[in-house]
Amino acid sequence: MATSTTVEYAKSLALLEGGEFQVEVSTHLGTQVVGFQVVPSKPQGDAGLDGMSHGGERGYCCYGPEHDSFKTTKTLVNAIVKKFTSDLRRLFELDFEKKTLVRKTNKELSTILPSGCKLKQIYLVVNWFESHRVLGPIGRSVQPSRWSTSGHCNPRRTTATKSRRSTSRSIQRFS
Repeated sequence: MATSTTVEYAKSLALLEGGEFQVEVSTHLGTQVVGFQVVPSKPQGDAGLDGMSHGGERGYCCYGPEHDSFKTTKTLVNAIVKKFTSDLRRLFELDFEKKTLVRKTNKELSTILPSGCKLKQIYLVVNWFESHRVLGPIGRSVQPSRWSTSGHCNPRRTTATKSRRSTSRSIQRFS
């Protein structure tokens, strides 16, 4: 069972949006995960990766959508799915050409990850996770048959982390 301090922190984290959410998550991970490194998004871009740890084998993607920007749950779910599938496609070095998924080299990843290192776990961290409907579309976007294992990513699992109304929970897929 979570302590009241943990529950209060999760609630306050869920209230943050955009860059403030990402900064707080990065700060927290920096104090809790040995070797956590923020990946700056400027000036060249973050290659779909907001942070990494474990010598570059664990990646973190953050998204803190603005609470009042979405009129319905469906539009919020779609925004979360769109953001994370976009990040994951870049990390798996994939893109669409005429509705066909093709390999596309992500040149920035080689400047971010240590030489010869591949991401093995990717954590998706969001400030809102009240619908299971984000899981299926994100999961289908990274089916093993679509992975780019010859590039910089060879994940064993992708994790979505919840931070609203309760302590953070992980939903692990692709074990």
